Amino acid sequence: MGHRRSKERRRRKGYMSDVNVRRKGVSKDTKSTENREERREVITDELRREETKTMKEKREITEVRKENREEEKQKRHRGCGIE
Repeated sequence: MGHRRSKERRRRKGYMSDVNVRRKGVSKDTKSTENREERREVITDELRREETKTMKEKREITEVRKENREEEKQKRHRGCGIE
């Protein structure tokens, strides 16, 4: 039977099986709760920034697709004599 590790040790070591621990960006100074809170805020800010970036990229992609679609329609209608 395996022994249970303390939450603090799991947090310090960054075991993946622990849901509350992120492996990357966890340094040894996570003992103080202040540092942990700050780190959590930083992580959420980074995630938010990434989300906004991806949203912008998605919007740009959809705009480009719309433009391409309109150009294709115009190309199709040119040969028909419909304007």
